[in-house]
Amino acid sequence: MLRWEWCVVAALGCASCSGSSADACVADGMAAPATFGVKLRVLDEAGDSLDATVDTGSVRLATSGGVAALSDLRGPVIVLVSARGKLTEPVPVGFADANTTLPVVLLDTHGGARIAVHSAGDVMFARRYEAPTSGKPLIPTRDLAAGAAGVVSDVARAFAAADFRTINLESVIGNETQGQEYPKKSIVYASPPETLAGVAALGVDLAVLANNHACDYRDPGIAGTLRALDAAGIANVGARPDDLDGPPFITKVHRVQVGVLAYSAVSGSSTNDGYAKDGEPTPSNLPPNDAWEYEARRWGLMTPTWSVPEAQRRAGSAWTLFAKAEPLPRCWWA
Repeated sequence: MLRWEWCVVAALGCASCSGSSADACVADGMAAPATFGVKLRVLDEAGDSLDATVDTGSVRLATSGGVAALSDLRGPVIVLVSARGKLTEPVPVGFADANTTLPVVLLDTHGGARIAVHSAGDVMFARRYEAPTSGKPLIPTRDLAAGAAGVVSDVARAFAAADFRTINLESVIGNETQGQEYPKKSIVYASPPETLAGVAALGVDLAVLANNHACDYRDPGIAGTLRALDAAGIANVGARPDDLDGPPFITKVHRVQVGVLAYSAVSGSSTNDGYAKDGEPTPSNLPPNDAWEYEARRWGLMTPTWSVPEAQRRAGSAWTLFAKAEPLPRCWWA
């Protein structure tokens, strides 16, 4: 039986920081050293020392007795640790690791019967990247491709280290203009085609399009997205006319056959469906900011085609009435 493993890479951040705009993000109360060093001890699955290659992107060295010493590091870095017959392991190293020895276990590929898969979600290159509320845009209009590649540069090496890589491309790809967006949708994304350079920099093998932003610019937006991805040579699934009934995306990765299915709900709302309905008990530990959800307000509606008598209703019950009355939203592939 073939064996394979999923390895998920998330964007690296500094969760322990307060949100300061300092150049070097370290835990609150820590002083960032000018430079620091760290040792990596590489092991196989049995726990034995393993000689490997350690690559910081600027320095590449071999271990000695399974140990590699990195010095003069000036900030957080992703280190790629690799060895023949083993899955490459991305290792984030930061200020908190200074003067420590980090164990790194490399898994055997079993001759290609075990693979690493990196999957990222909610990828887009629009809005705040092009028009931030403060500071300069990370993706300037004068150089969209370089800007998009720069946005992912800190994680690209780690993400590309897998055998198979997917992203949830949560954005229309195209130069859409105001007025073409899905009616009354509060948040819509449209990333310029040039920003697919960021997807290429990640080494993406498959873009998954079945998500809540695929229809942001309706049928023309989906058609334009598919054209842009095809032109860039990026395989995709989840938004073509035959995706509902057609075969999954299938590819061979070393000795493993991989299939990907992509679906997204085309009706309802995960947020609205979760609102409190009439008759539901109010939680005893309800946060004050959520109290409005359990308040009933007098509401009714009279139109030539649909009427709702006035009554005290919670938001969830009002939404249920709307959801039952409205037709399913139409997407290009539905």
